[in-house]
Amino acid sequence: TGEVTQQLSDALVSLDEPDDPLRARLLAMLAMKMMAIDPDRARATALEALTAATASVDPVAQGHAMIADQITLLGPSTLTKRIESAHQILAIGHEHNHPDLLVQGRFLLLGALLERGDIRALDAELATQERTLEELADETLVRHSLWFRCTRALLRGAIVEAEALAEECFAVAMEL
Repeated sequence: TGEVTQQLSDALVSLDEPDDPLRARLLAMLAMKMMAIDPDRARATALEALTAATASVDPVAQGHAMIADQITLLGPSTLTKRIESAHQILAIGHEHNHPDLLVQGRFLLLGALLERGDIRALDAELATQERTLEELADETLVRHSLWFRCTRALLRGAIVEAEALAEECFAVAMEL
């Protein structure tokens, strides 16, 4: 993580234009990488990413900055904001046909819906995520869906199914 953080910081220094969409995306990536190391600095970097994304007038950069914003804002007091933000990320992903925003936006939405305890909405969004992943045909993204399917199995009390899904999720993650 330290090496990646340094590479991102170096790349940011090399950018001349403050309203470059790449700057916003790099800041967003940096904020997410720093979250485990220095949450306060990560939060400040996510806010900087949002400012840079707004200045760039690039919706995809704004979507990535919104993801970093959410990750640095996790907690019950921000739940409503995070659900709204996830819907905005998904809208940008659809409008600009951006698979990464679609998958990450839905993952954030699923997490927030689970946190809120809205199982009906969680199931509907999980079905949508499954269709999205089928369309993308990217095996590296399937772990997101497996994780939530495992969680749903646990909530239903289907321990054997949950264990199988957890093992499958772990196997996919180990291949990345």
